[in-house]
Amino acid sequence: MKKIIITILIVPFIILAQVKDKLLNSNDFKIINKFQIDSTITHIIFNDNKFIAYSNFEISCFDNESKLIWKNHLRDSLISNVNYVDNNLVFINSKFDLVSISAENGKTIQSLGLDIYSKAFICSFDFKNNNESISLDNSDFQKALLLIFENGTLLCLDLNSFQEYWRKTYEETFTSLPLILKNKFLIFSKSGYINYFDLNNGLLLWKWKETKNFQFNTNSILNNDKSVYLMNDENSLYSINLILGKLNWKYDKQKILNLLFLSDDGKFIYAQNENNNIMQISLLDGKLRNEFKSNELKSIVSYVFIYKGQYFFVANDKLFKFYNNKINQVFKNDFPFEKLIYTDNSQIILSDIKNNILILK
Repeated sequence: MKKIIITILIVPFIILAQVKDKLLNSNDFKIINKFQIDSTITHIIFNDNKFIAYSNFEISCFDNESKLIWKNHLRDSLISNVNYVDNNLVFINSKFDLVSISAENGKTIQSLGLDIYSKAFICSFDFKNNNESISLDNSDFQKALLLIFENGTLLCLDLNSFQEYWRKTYEETFTSLPLILKNKFLIFSKSGYINYFDLNNGLLLWKWKETKNFQFNTNSILNNDKSVYLMNDENSLYSINLILGKLNWKYDKQKILNLLFLSDDGKFIYAQNENNNIMQISLLDGKLRNEFKSNELKSIVSYVFIYKGQYFFVANDKLFKFYNNKINQVFKNDFPFEKLIYTDNSQIILSDIKNNILILK
């Protein structure tokens, strides 16, 4: 009698668990809107419910119905990315002018002739004018621009006035946008080093590479408060201590195609190997803990995003959900995806190789 009662009590929980798992794995995406953009557009940003698109000689703004809001024909070509910050679009043109235009109407707000004649990467962050500290959470701080020039110069300016806070010059050729980590930032250089700087003043804290001919893969990088995780050009995985600038561990048992995400509990890093399987590697010692196979995932994962608390992969023309260590296809496009433009808990925006913009839910 006791065994029967136990069975009756357990069965409802099993059924509920199966129903819950089925619901979580049946969240297929649907196209809410789809439109085509000009083939000359090279970059696109989504912010404040509008798209900012740019090419070498033009910046335009349109809404999520593809209706044009404004267009700015540039007299001089771009030699930097366009940074969107506080309703400003900031870039450097071929005359080495730093220019800020309004994201509302495309009109010029201000410009500054630079004395640094090099291509650059631009990003923004929150800066405290007294140079004592930098934080991303303090409302007393002001928006600042960090300009990373290929010729080795770092320049920090106030967003609103273009006032110079600090500049430093190093004998390096910088090759990437910076990764900002609280009051520090990382940059890759042509020499193969990963460089770690102080955002307060631009001072180099440490630089690291493994061997003389060593090169990092700058397209795949993850981090937490203690370490940064990245790959080299031979598809090995490295964990670098952010405080010491030293190697924690290296994983080279299998070739890794891409780094995907860090687990929410802070114990594992997930990566895709050359067989398109998902690897679970310990952050503590760099040892492989598990490997998850899928008959559906046959391409390299180009983007990872979180939607309603769950992880999704963009791979070729498909979207996959990674849940309960299983990989399930949830959407297939007519053409391969090119870029993940934006995602939040209400929508996912992607572009494909045919210049289509897709808004999914």
